[in-house]
Amino acid sequence: MVADTKGSQKWLRLLINHAPELVNRELGRRLDFKVGETVQWLSPLKKDNYHEYSDQKALDRFCSLEYKKRPLKDFWPPGGPHWDALATTTVSHKVILVEAKAYIAEMKSGRSNATHGASKELIKRSIQETKDSLASELGGDWNEPFYQYANRLSFLHFLRTINGNKNTYLLFLYFVNADVPHPATREQWEGAIELLDLYLGIKKRHRVIKEGVLHVFIDVNDILKAIET
Repeated sequence: MVADTKGSQKWLRLLINHAPELVNRELGRRLDFKVGETVQWLSPLKKDNYHEYSDQKALDRFCSLEYKKRPLKDFWPPGGPHWDALATTTVSHKVILVEAKAYIAEMKSGRSNATHGASKELIKRSIQETKDSLASELGGDWNEPFYQYANRLSFLHFLRTINGNKNTYLLFLYFVNADVPHPATREQWEGAIELLDLYLGIKKRHRVIKEGVLHVFIDVNDILKAIET
């Protein structure tokens, strides 16, 4: 339940289930929606007990995805990204994978938790493949300290570049003024993102980054106002 959660999970559940128009409007503007196109949220939904999806089960939520070049099992082992939210659109069937954050320190993560040798090797190989495609040789280590950010980008690379699903998008959703020990303003979030991309050596002109990655900021006060009205 929402009452039992905190941080980004709490605000994301409130946003998607009670004030989706706040993010839907931004998606419509950024993705140039067709006439009559709307966003259909697939998770985390109250009627689905706020379930969050991962691995192939997450991708199976989208009927438009194809894997003509490589299946997921050949790119990433089980236990991959646990998506905070999933959405699609009603006309062009865009695929939107969401990672949400409520405070800047969440952006830092350790290495992969994989323990099996073959799994670790597959992750390492896929991370390097993604880095070679999306970042300069001067970029820092993608395996830490920003491994989570890197593996999200890897899934976008897998879907968009490897398998040609050009209608796939990675939405990084940042909550402004959240009720956390160190709430962040939009300007602070933007500064942190700039430093993170600089560390990783992200090529911002790369087509996958330019067209497939979205950074959206939602003030929690706007969520509360929307719920009250």
